[in-house]
Amino acid sequence: MFFNYIKATLRGLLRHKSTSTINILGLAVGIAVSLMITLWVQYELRYDDFQEKGDRICRVITNYSDIGKRACSPGLLGPAARTDLPEIVEFARFKRLRTAVIANQETSFFEDDIILADAQLFTMFSLPFARSSAESALSSPYSIAISESMAEKYFGDQDPLGKVLTMDSTIELTVTGVFRDVPGNSHLKFDFVSPVELAEKENFCGIDWGSSNFNTYFEVTEAARLTELDSAIMAVSRAHDGGNGQLEGETTWYLQRLSDIHLDGSIGHSWSKRSDIEDVRHIYLFSIIAFAVLIVACINFMNISTAQSIRRAREIGMRKTLGASRVQLMTQFFGESLVLACIAGGLAVGLVELLLPVFNGITNEHVCLDMSNLTTLLSIGGIVIIAGLLAGSYPAVYLSSFKASKVLKSNSRVATGGNLFRRILVAVQFTVSIVLIIGTAIMYQQLSYTIDYTPGYDNSDLIHISIRDNIASQYDYVRESLLQNPDIIAVTAKDCLPNTHRNRTNWISWEGLENSNRHAFETTRIDLEYFATMGMEIVEGRDFSKEHPGDATRAYILNETAVMQTGMESPVGKWFAHGENVGPIVGIVRDAHLKTFKREAVAQVFSVLNDLPEQTTSSAVILIKTTGQNTRETISAIEGLWEKVNPGTPFEYGFLDETMGAMYIEDRNQQTLLSWFAGMTIFVSCLGLLGLVMSSSERRIREIAIRKALGSSVTGIVRLLSNEFLGLVALANVFAIPIAWYWMTRWLENFAYHIDPDWTTFALAGVGAIILALLTTSLQSLRAAMMNPADILRHE
Repeated sequence: MFFNYIKATLRGLLRHKSTSTINILGLAVGIAVSLMITLWVQYELRYDDFQEKGDRICRVITNYSDIGKRACSPGLLGPAARTDLPEIVEFARFKRLRTAVIANQETSFFEDDIILADAQLFTMFSLPFARSSAESALSSPYSIAISESMAEKYFGDQDPLGKVLTMDSTIELTVTGVFRDVPGNSHLKFDFVSPVELAEKENFCGIDWGSSNFNTYFEVTEAARLTELDSAIMAVSRAHDGGNGQLEGETTWYLQRLSDIHLDGSIGHSWSKRSDIEDVRHIYLFSIIAFAVLIVACINFMNISTAQSIRRAREIGMRKTLGASRVQLMTQFFGESLVLACIAGGLAVGLVELLLPVFNGITNEHVCLDMSNLTTLLSIGGIVIIAGLLAGSYPAVYLSSFKASKVLKSNSRVATGGNLFRRILVAVQFTVSIVLIIGTAIMYQQLSYTIDYTPGYDNSDLIHISIRDNIASQYDYVRESLLQNPDIIAVTAKDCLPNTHRNRTNWISWEGLENSNRHAFETTRIDLEYFATMGMEIVEGRDFSKEHPGDATRAYILNETAVMQTGMESPVGKWFAHGENVGPIVGIVRDAHLKTFKREAVAQVFSVLNDLPEQTTSSAVILIKTTGQNTRETISAIEGLWEKVNPGTPFEYGFLDETMGAMYIEDRNQQTLLSWFAGMTIFVSCLGLLGLVMSSSERRIREIAIRKALGSSVTGIVRLLSNEFLGLVALANVFAIPIAWYWMTRWLENFAYHIDPDWTTFALAGVGAIILALLTTSLQSLRAAMMNPADILRHE
């Protein structure tokens, strides 16, 4: 019986090639989208699964009362907690260094993935060594362990052990170990590891209770309860730092499980790629979209199958007359849909293989379709079965309900009870499609707004280069040389890129400060020409100036948010202090929102960068304002000067507007993926609409012929066949617009500064869907209307 069903299904496919192709293609696209997102979700959820001790590893999170949660903690917390708390088996501290130049005798490169860490890093985490061991690799402060890929990059086939790598032209590090490359699905990613002790040797940062410079991880006992351990760690820290270090005010610490790290984007200073509010909601969102696309594809199958009921009415009647039960008929129809789903599944696997490289390029992930993996096979099988059962559910119930006595009567017509349900399904299809179109459009508008809108500054035609090696000591020469170029308007320096922050502290005070009024301010150092180069407006007082020599050592400029938080009226001339450095406030600068629009403007305090070698790190930059003309020649001139001052150091540059646009890369990727899925959903919906119009025109072929014989025009017949479906698409707008408005309003709440959705976006999306539906239906309707009525009615 089973093989008879398969044979009947295959015969039906060959007999009705057009509708079968539409069914299979629609299901294939739906299954492909679902499979691709399922593979991605599995990849995301399996982050850090390879860690053998993963269920016992936790990360310390500092929860500040004013700036929120940060994955940072004091350098002394780990050793103290392990000594005092029996529930803590081991600790490991990490300190990520900023981009540095790593060089050997032959070549040099800028490298980002450099950390300082404790030796137990490699034993706590499952990160084996290929050469040497963790204990010996990090035994001395000036040693370095490198990944296998970096060993090949710098030393080729040579043995790297004992070789010397130079960091930033000054720090010589001996290679003492080679570890296996960190897996791609690890939230920790690094290629170079030196001991924590190097931090104090080279003044990278302090290892004390007063500064949260490290990421601290604990391995705890199986019986440990994290909530109780949180309180115990707080007690240990208070006992050691006297309550004066990082625990001032309402600051607290708590532990976060390793399995929760990757998908929690609410934590600042995190190693995870999600540096802002980018978290598990992505998983929910795209899982819902995958299911929605699959449902749209299944709706196509339901609609077309039930619309073709007139073709199969007599078949069903004959089967019932010969003794077939309704259960047997339902089994047959489910079997047919499963066979079609299996064929579509095979096509979907091919589509996924073609699309995964593009998908990985957008998401910057390494998702793969491993057909030897049992989980992958089960996922494919599960999606195919779900699609087959969903697609076949209504046709099986509806078609098997036909009564043999009615459908076998000559000239009798099949009941049209399924028409209402088909209309509902079409409306659902286009509701999903319109919602995705509106979502894509509003995301695009918001991202364009965040990139193009520059309140309080002008980042156009600004090139930035790093202050490295000899640049700091020869800054005056470099600046004067650059200004001799007619295409360069201004040159300035800053301790870090404008869209990043170097220091955020509450060790500040001001005239009229009350003890209860404590805030975290972002402190930064700038060259005298910074505000003019960035186009930032001094709204009160004056800019830093050479005409006031005291500005170089003791003057401050605050932004408007900082003034508001201090509560000072007429602040210019009043004293301000950062630590022990007290000086006058000489000016107020208008707020410039240089960071992600997901955060509100922060309080900033500016002081003069008067000693570049002492006051800057590798994060410091030179900002070069150009005319915007002869850009290639200007960059070549900058590179020539760089090579003259820093021979042997690789030259890198960036455009500030592009660097700031990179802050929204995750949102941009989300918008790109959403536009893909919206396009696929529209394609599947229009494909289903085409199938319905084909079935409708076939079912009404005699009616069309009679209307033409009685004088109806082609336009009138096209309108007759199209109006029913266009009305359903219009109805879909009624449901789609409020759903999209609610969804997008919630999404825009992630941004402190955002657009207000315009009604024209909703209107255009709705009209666009109607136009697509009109084009789809008109093509098939026109074909039916152009038929010669004599060819159809000659046998009547």
